[in-house]
Amino acid sequence: MIGSDPRPRVVWSLDFELRWGMHDVLGMDRNAYRTNLEGAREAVPQLLGLFLQRGVRATWATVGALACNDWDEYFRLAPSPPRYADSRRAFDPRYADLDPDGVLHFAPELVRLVSQTKGQDLGTHTFSHIFLGERGVAPKDVQAEIQQTVGPKVEVIPDPNYIGVPTPASPLRPEVQAAITNAIHSVVDPNMEVYPVMAAGASDGSFFRAQGIPVFDADGGWAITPLDDRAHGLDERIPVRAMYDDVVYWEKLIRSLAS
Repeated sequence: MIGSDPRPRVVWSLDFELRWGMHDVLGMDRNAYRTNLEGAREAVPQLLGLFLQRGVRATWATVGALACNDWDEYFRLAPSPPRYADSRRAFDPRYADLDPDGVLHFAPELVRLVSQTKGQDLGTHTFSHIFLGERGVAPKDVQAEIQQTVGPKVEVIPDPNYIGVPTPASPLRPEVQAAITNAIHSVVDPNMEVYPVMAAGASDGSFFRAQGIPVFDADGGWAITPLDDRAHGLDERIPVRAMYDDVVYWEKLIRSLAS
């Protein structure tokens, strides 16, 4: 609800990245997911037409490289890549040989079309879609990527009041782990084994930890793995039942911890 307007609101945010957003999955297989990527050249104008017709506002999260005309322009503009601990995350220059005409990586005409369509905003997923949560990515890498995306007329500098400090992982708390386990057992499967793992992401957690506030990620969403685990990546989706189960899971979890 916004102000006194009781009507529900929906936020539209679309990832518009072509192959940049999944190169670590597709690797050197040119034909993997190719039909879908090439289909974006028809899908994007059609979506924009529908959004304009129905007054839908949307944010298109794209990469700066998508606005390049060809590989020569990309290699001229691209910042030095991060030194990933996991080399699979790194951009491979051989993609230029894999896709010499750039149809899977560049679409400046579509970026212009989005920016010129009423009600549409362009967001950024950096210049080359670097993986911000991966080990080896330094603040200077992120700054360089964003700077190259916005261009020389805008200066990108870190906010001295909004820089996290390295913090150790929050120690596991038995009552939190028990509440999560009980919620999963009651909603998903009473025999499911529940165990904690470490993962990159949720970078805002570092600010809470720096103030002595423990942070845990306790999402109750589920998927059918490995055959249909698509919560993020190719053809993003989750089972319908998983969405409803997640609502019940959160209710049980919050009630348990709040009590």
